[in-house]
Amino acid sequence: MLGQFCLSGFPPTENPRIRISSLLPITFSTSVFSSTKATKMARKRYTNGAKLQMVLELNRNLAAGGSLRATAKYFGVQPKQLRDWRANTQRLVASSRSKRGLASGRKSSIDHLRPQLEAWINGQRSLNMAVSYTSVMARASQLDADFAEKGLSQRYQIVRRFCMSCGLSIRMATHQGQRKPEEVTEQAENWMLYARPIVSGPNVEKKFIINMDQTPVPFNLAPKRTLEKINSTTVGIRRSGNSTTRATAALAVCADGTKLKPFVIFKGTPNGRIARDELRTYPSSNRIAFSCQQNAWMDDAQMFKWIEKVLAPFRQVTNSGIINTVGHPKSSNNGLVRTI
Repeated sequence: MLGQFCLSGFPPTENPRIRISSLLPITFSTSVFSSTKATKMARKRYTNGAKLQMVLELNRNLAAGGSLRATAKYFGVQPKQLRDWRANTQRLVASSRSKRGLASGRKSSIDHLRPQLEAWINGQRSLNMAVSYTSVMARASQLDADFAEKGLSQRYQIVRRFCMSCGLSIRMATHQGQRKPEEVTEQAENWMLYARPIVSGPNVEKKFIINMDQTPVPFNLAPKRTLEKINSTTVGIRRSGNSTTRATAALAVCADGTKLKPFVIFKGTPNGRIARDELRTYPSSNRIAFSCQQNAWMDDAQMFKWIEKVLAPFRQVTNSGIINTVGHPKSSNNGLVRTI
């Protein structure tokens, strides 16, 4: 069969035993006909932002008299790639800079609800109302019965991908920050210098070192995160009218980890209807102490009640003889100290 092989420009030989190499002025190596694997170059995928930068640089080079091939060689890409990216400049500008392609992928199963859902989300955000994946799931379930029959995890993933395709992400509400730690460093150091010698003195057991502080407990926990456009610089969230209605919880813990009974203060008069009729019906009254104050604050009168309802029973259970009190040197109440 080898003798019947004919190359263009050379007459076929009559003797099939004559080697093809004798008809050519060059000698073929056996490695030419062997199956060799070509060296594969590592493929690299560029982000849409990097592609756009290359296109902008190409436009500048072409305006200055350069060539597309030279620009492609400079960036280490093929000229056809650069040519295609330039043809899709508008799509690159409109796409996300971090993505590595222009394909939108498979359409969402709720893509037919896109106009209704986008209008609802934009309407809620125009009123500064917080919107979450859960609320979008509920809205989509109202609009599509088939979507409502899907599992919780499946609905969540569908809504999450849908929001990403709409350019929405979960954002933290912009708000005024608290004081910087540097502003209270000196105050904290002074407090440590005052309190440390007392609590680390001789014969002081950890179960008798108690730290108590108050924290507000709002009745309506306003959301702090919402769906918002990715490039938005201001993220506002509207709070309800009763978002400032709250109680106060006084929580105490010993140095050994023992927790004292919580003390909750509601808004109301000390001898009013809430304190007289309502608080008695609350369950777990033996594990939580309740009280009422006109503004739901911890004042001196409430502090005396905390000593009576929380600290005194704890002292009886632990059978402690002396409990040292450490308060702020400028705000300690001598009557409270004597009572403790």
